[in-house]
Amino acid sequence: MLPLLSVFEDFERALAADSTDRPFYEGVRSIHRLFLAPLRETAAKPLDCVGKHFDSMLPEAVASVAETGAPSRVVVTLARED
Repeated sequence: MLPLLSVFEDFERALAADSTDRPFYEGVRSIHRLFLAPLRETAAKPLDCVGKHFDSMLPEAVASVAETGAPSRVVVTLARED
């Protein structure tokens, strides 16, 4: 499932770029919707983890940084979702 989530996030980034080429943008949006349907069927959904205690059983941490004023083991920033 993880490799598919990376592709999904690439679609999200492409849509966020808001191409001025409308037919291209609509094609990407259509494929994004088709791709999203099977993910929803498997109950895959984004994690709401920013500001919450880090649970290593859910997201993967790639780095930890001491943040002044932030509680220990709390997700302060989400750098990438793949």
